[in-house]
Amino acid sequence: MNSEVAYGESTLDSNIRSSFVETVTGLTQHVLEAGDPDGPAILLLHGFPELAYSWRKVIPPLAAAGYHVLAPDQRGYGRTAGWDGRFDGDLDQFRMTSFVRDALALVNAYGHTSVELVVGHDYGSPVAGFSALIRLDVFRRVTLMSAPFAG
Repeated sequence: MNSEVAYGESTLDSNIRSSFVETVTGLTQHVLEAGDPDGPAILLLHGFPELAYSWRKVIPPLAAAGYHVLAPDQRGYGRTAGWDGRFDGDLDQFRMTSFVRDALALVNAYGHTSVELVVGHDYGSPVAGFSALIRLDVFRRVTLMSAPFAG
């Protein structure tokens, strides 16, 4: 994991780490992380047009409660790189299953075999919902905010 700082030190709570993680999906995901890496994981998935940064007020209390909190910039957003952003790029990379694979790869990159809770807001809601539906062995609980699950 590369610990290049993505945000100014005064912008984030001092307990939040900003880093970049290379995953098996070919992405280098920008992640805001806090809490004990050996604790149960919570994955926070932002909506449109947000970033992991939108979770900055939620991350510290969850970490203080004993969770390892992960909030990535999702594929196509923010400082996450490795997707094809060309005008005529392949849109298959933005299928829902790609976002679910990204979530699984990120969880795996941090050494977790399961996630206690995946939370999705707006566009993150269908990603969270499908993650829990497709891999209920990994994503134990799901919370959807601002967007009902239509799947």
